[in-house]
Amino acid sequence: MKNFYFAFILSLMVCFSTTYSQDTTAVEQAAPAVEQAAPAVEQAAPAVEQAAPAVEQAAPAVEQAAPAVEQAAPAEQPSEAVAEEEAAESEKPWAISLNVGKGYLWRGQPLGLPDHLVFQPGFSYQVTPELSIGAWMTKNYNDNNPGQGYDEYDIYASYTVNDFVTVGLASYYFPALGLEAGEENPAWTDFSGEGLQTLDATVTVDLSSKINQPITILWSTFLAGADVADDANQFTSYAEATYSFEIEKFGLSGTGTVGAIVFGNKSAYYTFAKDGFNLVNISGRVSKDVTSMIPFMQHISKSMWGSFTYNPQISDDNETTTYYGSSDGAKIGPALFSLGMQFDF
Repeated sequence: MKNFYFAFILSLMVCFSTTYSQDTTAVEQAAPAVEQAAPAVEQAAPAVEQAAPAVEQAAPAVEQAAPAVEQAAPAEQPSEAVAEEEAAESEKPWAISLNVGKGYLWRGQPLGLPDHLVFQPGFSYQVTPELSIGAWMTKNYNDNNPGQGYDEYDIYASYTVNDFVTVGLASYYFPALGLEAGEENPAWTDFSGEGLQTLDATVTVDLSSKINQPITILWSTFLAGADVADDANQFTSYAEATYSFEIEKFGLSGTGTVGAIVFGNKSAYYTFAKDGFNLVNISGRVSKDVTSMIPFMQHISKSMWGSFTYNPQISDDNETTTYYGSSDGAKIGPALFSLGMQFDF
């Protein structure tokens, strides 16, 4: 047993001496590196001592700036939220508009008395990047005959073939006003000559990509409905050219349009126009975005607009009829004005 203990203690001593020898060797090897680093440490010491006061002086400024930094950091979040909201707004597939103004002028025609209030809501939906559908109506109020004036209800679809051509199809329904007791308007689905529904096919050509000018050409032909004379559809066609412009100094955008009946109109669908080719629409329109000027409902786009139309086919002795719900025999001249405000949601 004594021999076992002696062997065990001897082994421990050998292990200890080996470890000590290794540690001593490592220290001896590190000593030159420490000696080489010592001058660098001595040289850096004065710089550290000189920098210490500056660090101490800067500390209060850092502490004072910390709250401002903390307050400024969250400010990035609202801007990001606004950017995301604007992006979502621009990508929404639907649009709602409301136009309130004086008079309703369409292709050189005053529909309803041109000095009466009009209320025109509209809705559109972008089904695909090329296809959109929508609905629109106008309610023209007559001051002399409350509840009468001129009403119209439209639905439409348009398809953008390319950057150059867009085709469209629209139905116009304009119920008669001032009916006697027991009388009824034809059904909305009645596209016969006896009905009050019209189907209009349009082609719009955008020349801006071809001639680098903001000019569009519209062609319209009635395919069915109230455009009937001599028991036959007249296929009355209308064409117009529109030039768009901007007046940046005043923040205005506008259009100038020249339009004419090309052929047809024996049905007198265009009330203030002749048969065959005749100029009916020389008009201009300007609008200005006033959203920033109106403090409430900033999420709704608001614009004011005004328009002028000259129809040489309207003579000064043209009188309105009961079709427009007029009881005052108001006269309509060739120069027509309209103004109002549009809201886009």
